[in-house]
Amino acid sequence: MTERERHLLQGLIGSLQYAAVPTRPDLASSLSFLQSDINKVTVATLTAANKAFHVAKKHHDITIKIRPINPRDLRFLAFSDASFASKAKPESHAGMMILATHKDISQNKACPISPISWGSKKIQRIVTSTLSAETSALSTTLNQLTWLRLYWAWIFDQTIKWHDPSNIPNLPKAITVPTLKTEEKDFAITDCKSLFDLTTRTAVPNCQEFRTQLRARAIKNILSEGIQLHWVHSGAQLADALTKVMEATFLRTTLRQGTYCLHDSNEVLKERASTRNRLRWLKSTAEGMS
Repeated sequence: MTERERHLLQGLIGSLQYAAVPTRPDLASSLSFLQSDINKVTVATLTAANKAFHVAKKHHDITIKIRPINPRDLRFLAFSDASFASKAKPESHAGMMILATHKDISQNKACPISPISWGSKKIQRIVTSTLSAETSALSTTLNQLTWLRLYWAWIFDQTIKWHDPSNIPNLPKAITVPTLKTEEKDFAITDCKSLFDLTTRTAVPNCQEFRTQLRARAIKNILSEGIQLHWVHSGAQLADALTKVMEATFLRTTLRQGTYCLHDSNEVLKERASTRNRLRWLKSTAEGMS
């Protein structure tokens, strides 16, 4: 690539970032991979950037919609996902998306969603397995979710020592939730069954990766603060499109529709479901709301 092409590429990446950060989660993954290649650019990198720019223009109608939800009924829904390194892509990437939704999300109902935070980035350390990558991604997502929950509690009670969260004995009580039932918890979503089992079972974890075990233990401590880990099929994982360069039709349709349902009662959505089935499931949940 010539120096002029490199300069044009940097401008194009800047334009994509200007859109992806505040309003376009569907561009976050492509942007992350382009930024990772900025120091080793080739003509293929420029081709990928032009393709990402074409997709951004094609779906220019994607917007962030903030849906009205009663503050006392608001819950957080955090999606976490990771892609493991391959020969073509030697780095592992993590994706996350945090939404505000209604507490009825725990009742298998389609509920309004308001995207609050999202991101796609390279995992900074070497991970040795898919489980290790997923654990690292979930840990990062939960850290951000914890801060969001703390700030949300501060809105209700300005006496909370938000700068010293370790001295807040029970965050849900700070939000004036009298009894913490399952339906009153916030949700963290993963499509990694082994990670779900590792962090939710009460038995001693059977995992040979000791660093991953330690992270899983830390995740369990965070979950005990009023967050429920929920497993979904990969087809229902909104953060899937934030970990790799792929067709983000499901994510875009969800953003346009502004609703989400944790479960598919008709079992239409299967693991590795096709785009057509995923959109049919999404449409059926929306019709259930009307």
